[in-house]
Amino acid sequence: MSELLEQKRLEEEQKRLEDEQTRLEQTELEEEQTQLEQNRLEEEQEGLEEEQRQLEHQRLEEEQRQLEHQRLEEEQRQLEQQRLEEEQRQLEHQRLEEEQRQLEQQLLEEEQTQLEQKRLEEEQTQLEHQRLEEEQRHRLLAPSGTPLAAWSV
Repeated sequence: MSELLEQKRLEEEQKRLEDEQTRLEQTELEEEQTQLEQNRLEEEQEGLEEEQRQLEHQRLEEEQRQLEHQRLEEEQRQLEQQRLEEEQRQLEHQRLEEEQRQLEQQLLEEEQTQLEQKRLEEEQTQLEHQRLEEEQRHRLLAPSGTPLAAWSV
């Protein structure tokens, strides 16, 4: 009987050891599975972070391209505006110079016309004065009673 008890005790001990072994193996498997799952999650997290970094990098590059494009467009718009303003200033300057030249030309022509008019009037006055003096002299020299028209012929 003692052999039976001993055997039974040994079997129980073996079962307990097997259970303990199974439990340890189960625990190791769970820990290994947990570790694998954690590693997978970490790798996935790293992949997501890398993807996020790349997306952020692309977003920043695109934003920078757009800002550069806007800056260049604004610069081009300003240069075009300056060119147009300069062109307008030059055209206005040319217009004013032409207008001034025409006004000076008109003024010179008017002045010349006035001088010519004055010269002609003075000449006319001088001729009229000479004619009157001549007439006066003829009257003084003409015999009395003789019509002036007959005498001057």
